[in-house]
Amino acid sequence: MKYPNIASLKQAYLKGENITSLIKQLDGTNLNSTVAIELAYDLQAGSYVEAVLKTPHKFKPYYDQLREILAKYIVENDCILDAGTGEMTTLGGYSLK
Repeated sequence: MKYPNIASLKQAYLKGENITSLIKQLDGTNLNSTVAIELAYDLQAGSYVEAVLKTPHKFKPYYDQLREILAKYIVENDCILDAGTGEMTTLGGYSLK
């Protein structure tokens, strides 16, 4: 694997480059490696939360729709397991009223 250092990858990410594509290109492959996927996720960590906090009005219709769908199946004090939740922006928004 021919990955540049993480600082170089971060600069590429901040310029809007697709990190998994960049790594595939560096590796000379068409396949995403688990390392490439992990690096891409690490570099974008926090970006989903930042987007929701900056523009909550853009996410409200989605959360309202999700709340309407889940209301049929969830009652007060239920526990929800969201495997692979990432930054918890989906169910975090669901819990807002």
